[in-house]
Amino acid sequence: MIDNIFEPFVTSKEDGTGLGLFISYEVVTNHNGQIDVKSELGKGTVMSVRLPRIEDLEEEIED
Repeated sequence: MIDNIFEPFVTSKEDGTGLGLFISYEVVTNHNGQIDVKSELGKGTVMSVRLPRIEDLEEEIED
């Protein structure tokens, strides 16, 4: 399940749409960010979202 959590319509919930993580991933990556996932069965999952600083993006635009 963890391998495809960012694919659309993948869900472990009976009434879920499977779009939440897909949309989150699209928004973050479209802003040059990344999502890191660490999961241990029976312990839980930690997700980290990293987005570039505006200064870093301005430097890329100037180059």
